[in-house]
Amino acid sequence: MGFLGRVEYGRQPGRITVRTTTDDPIAATLGCQLAGWTLGSSMISGSVRFIAKKPSFVFDKIHFDEHKMQPVACVEGDATPASIIAELQKRGISSAEILMTEENSPTQYVNIPARAIEIALFRLFMMTSMNKIRVSKAVSTVSAPLSTGDMSSILNDAIRNEGRVTLIGDFGGFKDFETLVTRNTHFSKKTFEEVMKEAGSVAKCPVELFSVAHLTVVDAGKTRVF
Repeated sequence: MGFLGRVEYGRQPGRITVRTTTDDPIAATLGCQLAGWTLGSSMISGSVRFIAKKPSFVFDKIHFDEHKMQPVACVEGDATPASIIAELQKRGISSAEILMTEENSPTQYVNIPARAIEIALFRLFMMTSMNKIRVSKAVSTVSAPLSTGDMSSILNDAIRNEGRVTLIGDFGGFKDFETLVTRNTHFSKKTFEEVMKEAGSVAKCPVELFSVAHLTVVDAGKTRVF
């Protein structure tokens, strides 16, 4: 999140609860956290995305305020350190801290639930120009099971079925927030794994699959709950 957010977690028997807060939600999530920079089958997120302006479709659409960030690359997948360094250097980043994790690493118990705010804002990004939207604060809480199996599917379902997100700001007249909530999607009765298998991969899944269970929006001082 480019050091623009805070992630905390606590454990209960068989479960983990992850709470994420940020006072610069769009830069922290769409600018840094979104895993939109591909390297083979691996995904790169972190502040290096903001520095390199990757992927371009995000930075072509949103004008971000400038931030001076320590370059950190968070890499999910099997990319080698040498290939990551070469990719960063190709984008003008000569020095960076690289954090590597596998898709089923225990770190995903925090990494994936911490993306609930990102999911809500990315859905907004796909539905509006974002030019009139200003988000000053965001908070999310996700409770997920500590279980074996396809970790990505289990944790994404935790966001879809138990994730709570609050967005505070001025949303420029946007009204269709209910479409971001799982029960209002076409996939409310399906699991993440079922849809992913039908699509062939996570990258090919419909955007509507990514949703949150509960959304509270404080829009220019007026609170709406979905």
